[in-house]
Amino acid sequence: MKEWRVLLPALLAALSLCGAERSDGEGRTPLALRQASPTQARTHRRARRAPGPTMDKSSMDRHSAIEQKATKNTLSQSTKQKVDNIIDQFMSDNQILGIEISIQKNGKTIYECGCGTIEKGSKVLPGPNTRFQIDSLTKVFTAFAVLRLSGEGRVDIDQNMGKYISLPNKKWESIPIRQYLGMVTGIPDGGTTTGSYKQVIANAATAKLDFEPGSQYEYSNVNYFILGDLVTAMSPQKGFMDYTKEKVLAPFGMTNTGFLHF
Repeated sequence: MKEWRVLLPALLAALSLCGAERSDGEGRTPLALRQASPTQARTHRRARRAPGPTMDKSSMDRHSAIEQKATKNTLSQSTKQKVDNIIDQFMSDNQILGIEISIQKNGKTIYECGCGTIEKGSKVLPGPNTRFQIDSLTKVFTAFAVLRLSGEGRVDIDQNMGKYISLPNKKWESIPIRQYLGMVTGIPDGGTTTGSYKQVIANAATAKLDFEPGSQYEYSNVNYFILGDLVTAMSPQKGFMDYTKEKVLAPFGMTNTGFLHF
Protein backbone atom coordinates (compact mmCIF):
# COMPACT_ATOMS: atom_id res chain seq x y z
CA MET A 1 0.00 0.00 0.00
CA LYS A 2 2.82 2.44 0.74
CA GLU A 3 3.96 2.20 -2.89
CA TRP A 4 0.56 3.57 -3.98
CA ARG A 5 0.91 6.44 -1.50
CA VAL A 6 4.26 7.20 -3.11
CA LEU A 7 2.77 7.13 -6.60
CA LEU A 8 -0.48 9.03 -5.93
CA PRO A 9 0.96 12.60 -5.89
CA ALA A 10 2.59 12.06 -9.28
CA LEU A 11 -0.59 10.52 -10.69
CA LEU A 12 -2.78 13.40 -9.48
CA ALA A 13 -0.29 15.98 -10.74
CA ALA A 14 -0.16 14.32 -14.14
CA LEU A 15 -3.93 14.06 -14.41
CA SER A 16 -4.23 17.77 -13.73
CA LEU A 17 -2.35 18.40 -16.98
CA CYS A 18 -4.12 15.93 -19.24
CA GLY A 19 -6.94 18.25 -20.34
CA ALA A 20 -4.76 20.53 -22.44
CA GLU A 21 -2.79 17.96 -24.39
CA ARG A 22 -2.86 18.27 -28.16
CA SER A 23 -2.90 15.41 -30.63
CA ASP A 24 0.11 14.18 -32.52
CA GLY A 25 -1.14 12.00 -35.36
CA GLU A 26 -3.00 8.81 -36.09
CA GLY A 27 -2.84 5.32 -34.59
CA ARG A 28 -4.86 3.13 -32.21
CA THR A 29 -5.11 4.57 -28.70
CA PRO A 30 -5.70 2.03 -25.90
CA LEU A 31 -9.17 2.15 -24.39
CA ALA A 32 -7.61 2.55 -20.95
CA LEU A 33 -6.34 6.00 -21.92
CA ARG A 34 -9.66 7.06 -23.40
CA GLN A 35 -11.88 6.15 -20.46
CA ALA A 36 -12.84 9.09 -18.25
CA SER A 37 -11.66 8.84 -14.67
CA PRO A 38 -13.97 9.98 -11.84
CA THR A 39 -11.81 13.11 -11.57
CA GLN A 40 -12.29 13.89 -15.27
CA ALA A 41 -16.00 13.17 -15.05
CA ARG A 42 -16.37 15.65 -12.22
CA THR A 43 -14.42 18.19 -14.28
CA HIS A 44 -16.83 17.70 -17.15
CA ARG A 45 -19.84 18.14 -14.90
CA ARG A 46 -18.43 21.35 -13.48
CA ALA A 47 -17.72 22.65 -16.98
CA ARG A 48 -21.24 22.07 -18.25
CA ARG A 49 -23.27 25.14 -19.07
CA ALA A 50 -27.04 25.31 -19.11
CA PRO A 51 -28.37 24.82 -22.65
CA GLY A 52 -29.62 28.07 -24.15
CA PRO A 53 -32.27 28.60 -26.77
CA THR A 54 -29.68 29.38 -29.43
CA MET A 55 -26.01 28.70 -30.13
CA ASP A 56 -23.51 30.92 -31.88
CA LYS A 57 -22.11 29.85 -35.25
CA SER A 58 -18.86 28.46 -33.82
CA SER A 59 -20.79 26.25 -31.42
CA MET A 60 -23.07 25.06 -34.20
CA ASP A 61 -20.09 24.25 -36.41
CA ARG A 62 -18.42 22.34 -33.57
CA HIS A 63 -21.56 20.34 -32.77
CA SER A 64 -21.93 19.57 -36.47
CA ALA A 65 -18.36 18.29 -36.54
CA ILE A 66 -19.03 16.06 -33.54
CA GLU A 67 -22.08 14.61 -35.22
CA GLN A 68 -20.15 13.90 -38.41
CA LYS A 69 -17.30 12.19 -36.52
CA ALA A 70 -19.42 10.14 -34.13
CA THR A 71 -18.45 6.48 -34.57
CA LYS A 72 -20.84 5.18 -31.91
CA ASN A 73 -24.04 6.82 -30.67
CA THR A 74 -26.81 5.19 -28.67
CA LEU A 75 -27.71 8.35 -26.71
CA SER A 76 -31.03 10.12 -26.94
CA GLN A 77 -30.98 13.46 -28.75
CA SER A 78 -31.41 15.39 -25.49
CA THR A 79 -28.60 13.50 -23.76
CA LYS A 80 -26.31 13.93 -26.73
CA GLN A 81 -27.05 17.67 -26.71
CA LYS A 82 -25.98 17.83 -23.06
CA VAL A 83 -22.77 15.93 -23.86
CA ASP A 84 -22.07 18.27 -26.80
CA ASN A 85 -22.51 21.30 -24.53
CA ILE A 86 -20.08 19.87 -22.00
CA ILE A 87 -17.46 19.18 -24.69
CA ASP A 88 -17.94 22.60 -26.27
CA GLN A 89 -17.45 24.41 -22.96
CA PHE A 90 -14.58 22.17 -21.87
CA MET A 91 -12.66 22.77 -25.11
CA SER A 92 -13.32 26.50 -24.99
CA ASP A 93 -12.29 26.90 -21.34
CA ASN A 94 -9.07 24.90 -21.78
CA GLN A 95 -8.17 26.02 -25.34
CA ILE A 96 -8.12 22.43 -26.59
CA LEU A 97 -7.64 21.90 -30.32
CA GLY A 98 -9.15 18.45 -30.51
CA ILE A 99 -10.67 15.80 -28.31
CA GLU A 100 -11.87 12.21 -28.63
CA ILE A 101 -14.54 11.18 -26.13
CA SER A 102 -15.66 7.67 -25.27
CA ILE A 103 -18.50 6.96 -22.82
CA GLN A 104 -18.94 3.47 -21.38
CA LYS A 105 -21.86 1.95 -19.49
CA ASN A 106 -21.82 -1.54 -18.04
CA GLY A 107 -18.63 -2.31 -19.93
CA LYS A 108 -20.00 -1.25 -23.33
CA THR A 109 -19.27 1.85 -25.39
CA ILE A 110 -22.48 3.84 -25.75
CA TYR A 111 -21.03 7.01 -27.29
CA GLU A 112 -17.79 7.76 -29.09
CA CYS A 113 -16.90 10.77 -31.17
CA GLY A 114 -14.22 13.28 -32.04
CA CYS A 115 -14.27 17.06 -32.11
CA GLY A 116 -11.95 19.80 -33.30
CA THR A 117 -8.73 18.95 -35.10
CA ILE A 118 -5.74 16.69 -34.54
CA GLU A 119 -3.32 19.62 -34.72
CA LYS A 120 -3.14 23.32 -35.47
CA GLY A 121 -3.82 24.08 -39.12
CA SER A 122 -5.31 20.66 -39.81
CA LYS A 123 -8.91 19.96 -40.79
CA VAL A 124 -8.70 16.32 -39.72
CA LEU A 125 -11.00 15.48 -36.82
CA PRO A 126 -9.81 13.13 -34.07
CA GLY A 127 -11.23 9.63 -34.10
CA PRO A 128 -10.97 6.37 -32.15
CA ASN A 129 -7.62 5.65 -33.84
CA THR A 130 -6.01 9.01 -33.07
CA ARG A 131 -2.91 8.98 -30.92
CA PHE A 132 -2.62 11.96 -28.61
CA GLN A 133 0.57 13.27 -27.07
CA ILE A 134 0.07 12.74 -23.34
CA ASP A 135 3.07 14.69 -22.04
CA SER A 136 3.25 14.59 -18.23
CA LEU A 137 1.01 11.55 -17.92
CA THR A 138 4.22 9.66 -18.71
CA LYS A 139 5.39 10.54 -15.18
CA VAL A 140 3.08 7.74 -14.04
CA PHE A 141 4.98 5.33 -16.31
CA THR A 142 8.30 6.53 -14.88
CA ALA A 143 7.06 5.99 -11.33
CA PHE A 144 5.87 2.49 -12.20
CA ALA A 145 9.24 1.72 -13.79
CA VAL A 146 11.02 2.69 -10.57
CA LEU A 147 8.64 0.52 -8.54
CA ARG A 148 9.30 -2.37 -10.93
CA LEU A 149 13.03 -1.97 -10.25
CA SER A 150 12.22 -1.96 -6.55
CA GLY A 151 10.21 -5.18 -6.91
CA GLU A 152 13.15 -6.77 -8.70
CA GLY A 153 15.43 -5.88 -5.80
CA ARG A 154 17.58 -3.55 -7.88
CA VAL A 155 16.45 -0.32 -6.19
CA ASP A 156 15.48 0.48 -2.60
CA ILE A 157 13.24 3.55 -2.73
CA ASP A 158 14.10 4.39 0.88
CA GLN A 159 17.79 4.72 -0.02
CA ASN A 160 19.29 8.04 -1.06
CA MET A 161 19.44 8.76 -4.78
CA GLY A 162 23.22 9.16 -4.57
CA LYS A 163 23.60 5.45 -3.87
CA TYR A 164 22.66 4.75 -7.48
CA ILE A 165 23.52 7.80 -9.62
CA SER A 166 25.62 10.95 -9.42
CA LEU A 167 23.88 14.32 -9.61
CA PRO A 168 25.15 17.82 -10.43
CA ASN A 169 24.00 19.07 -7.02
CA LYS A 170 25.50 16.88 -4.32
CA LYS A 171 22.80 17.87 -1.83
CA TRP A 172 20.27 16.13 -4.05
CA GLU A 173 22.14 12.84 -3.66
CA SER A 174 21.20 12.66 0.04
CA ILE A 175 17.45 12.76 -0.75
CA PRO A 176 15.64 9.38 -0.70
CA ILE A 177 14.17 8.06 -3.95
CA ARG A 178 10.75 7.90 -2.26
CA GLN A 179 10.74 11.70 -1.99
CA TYR A 180 11.50 12.09 -5.69
CA LEU A 181 8.51 9.87 -6.49
CA GLY A 182 6.23 12.00 -4.32
CA MET A 183 7.70 15.34 -5.53
CA VAL A 184 8.54 16.39 -1.99
CA THR A 185 12.28 16.98 -2.53
CA GLY A 186 12.23 20.78 -2.68
CA ILE A 187 14.12 20.63 -6.00
CA PRO A 188 12.75 23.52 -8.09
CA ASP A 189 10.81 22.89 -11.27
CA GLY A 190 13.08 23.63 -14.22
CA GLY A 191 10.27 23.55 -16.75
CA THR A 192 10.45 21.67 -20.05
CA THR A 193 11.18 24.34 -22.65
CA THR A 194 14.64 25.59 -21.66
CA GLY A 195 16.65 22.95 -23.51
CA SER A 196 17.31 19.24 -23.20
CA TYR A 197 16.27 17.53 -19.99
CA LYS A 198 19.96 17.31 -19.04
CA GLN A 199 20.22 21.09 -19.38
CA VAL A 200 17.08 21.56 -17.29
CA ILE A 201 18.61 19.42 -14.53
CA ALA A 202 21.88 21.35 -14.73
CA ASN A 203 20.12 24.72 -14.53
CA ALA A 204 18.05 23.64 -11.51
CA ALA A 205 21.21 22.38 -9.80
CA THR A 206 22.49 25.96 -9.42
CA ALA A 207 19.40 27.04 -7.45
CA LYS A 208 18.61 26.51 -3.78
CA LEU A 209 16.02 24.01 -2.65
CA ASP A 210 12.57 25.56 -2.42
CA PHE A 211 12.02 23.88 0.97
CA GLU A 212 13.45 21.23 3.27
CA PRO A 213 13.14 17.80 1.59
CA GLY A 214 10.11 15.90 2.81
CA SER A 215 8.40 18.93 4.35
CA GLN A 216 5.91 19.72 1.57
CA TYR A 217 4.83 18.97 -2.01
CA GLU A 218 5.73 20.93 -5.14
CA TYR A 219 5.32 19.87 -8.77
CA SER A 220 8.74 19.54 -10.36
CA ASN A 221 9.68 18.05 -13.72
CA VAL A 222 13.28 17.79 -12.53
CA ASN A 223 12.31 15.11 -9.99
CA TYR A 224 11.09 12.87 -12.79
CA PHE A 225 13.94 13.67 -15.18
CA ILE A 226 16.24 12.36 -12.44
CA LEU A 227 14.04 9.30 -11.88
CA GLY A 228 14.27 8.62 -15.62
CA ASP A 229 18.05 8.68 -15.34
CA LEU A 230 17.78 6.26 -12.42
CA VAL A 231 15.80 3.79 -14.55
CA THR A 232 18.36 4.13 -17.34
CA ALA A 233 21.27 3.55 -14.96
CA MET A 234 19.69 0.48 -13.37
CA SER A 235 18.66 -1.11 -16.67
CA PRO A 236 21.66 -0.35 -18.92
CA GLN A 237 20.97 -3.24 -21.31
CA LYS A 238 17.51 -1.93 -22.12
CA GLY A 239 17.56 1.80 -21.35
CA PHE A 240 14.58 3.82 -20.14
CA MET A 241 12.26 3.39 -23.11
CA ASP A 242 12.72 -0.33 -23.68
CA TYR A 243 12.57 -1.12 -19.97
CA THR A 244 9.35 0.91 -19.57
CA LYS A 245 7.76 -0.75 -22.61
CA GLU A 246 8.58 -4.22 -21.29
CA LYS A 247 7.88 -3.75 -17.57
CA VAL A 248 5.13 -1.11 -17.53
CA LEU A 249 3.24 -0.80 -20.83
CA ALA A 250 3.23 -4.42 -21.99
CA PRO A 251 1.81 -5.93 -18.76
CA PHE A 252 -1.15 -3.54 -19.04
CA GLY A 253 -1.70 -4.40 -22.71
CA MET A 254 -0.74 -0.88 -23.81
CA THR A 255 0.92 -2.10 -26.98
CA ASN A 256 0.07 1.04 -28.98
CA THR A 257 1.46 3.51 -26.47
CA GLY A 258 5.05 4.55 -26.97
CA PHE A 259 7.61 7.34 -27.01
CA LEU A 260 8.38 10.21 -29.35
CA HIS A 261 12.00 10.61 -30.39
CA PHE A 262 13.22 14.18 -30.42
